[in-house]
Amino acid sequence: MASSSDATAHQCIVLTIMFVPPLQLNQNNYFFWRSQVLLAIRAHDLEGILLNQNSPQPRIRQAPESTTMVSNPGFNRWMHLDQFLLSGLMSTIFEYMIGHVVNCATAFEIWNTFEQLFGTASQAQKIHLMNQLQFTKKGSLPIDEYLLKMKSLVDGLRAVRSPITEE
Repeated sequence: MASSSDATAHQCIVLTIMFVPPLQLNQNNYFFWRSQVLLAIRAHDLEGILLNQNSPQPRIRQAPESTTMVSNPGFNRWMHLDQFLLSGLMSTIFEYMIGHVVNCATAFEIWNTFEQLFGTASQAQKIHLMNQLQFTKKGSLPIDEYLLKMKSLVDGLRAVRSPITEE
């Protein structure tokens, strides 16, 4: 029977293979990058760690029926998964972006830093995309290119959490 550390190691190997999205974060693609990363995180039920909803248990706890303090395996597991996520997030950003998060100690700190840096830009991005959507003309574009361009604008709005209504 495999030990829990063997199972965790196996899970991290599988996660490493499945985690890295094809899109690397830069200053222009945060919402697309975010959606790709969240898909991988949710697929492996790690969103609670990423969003700091599963706070770490104490590093050391009192042993049952004793006054001795012992290492807490729950904390160790949390730390292992958090550091895996931190490493995975760092591997999905362009080198020039690392300066923003080089001192982050947890995956949540990286996630929160990028949300603060780029999340506030979403309103401006939304307005820009809405204007493009409103004023884009087919002109001499073939119909398939025009529809692809319009779909890209709609996808961009969805990515900045502003889906298009039928209106």
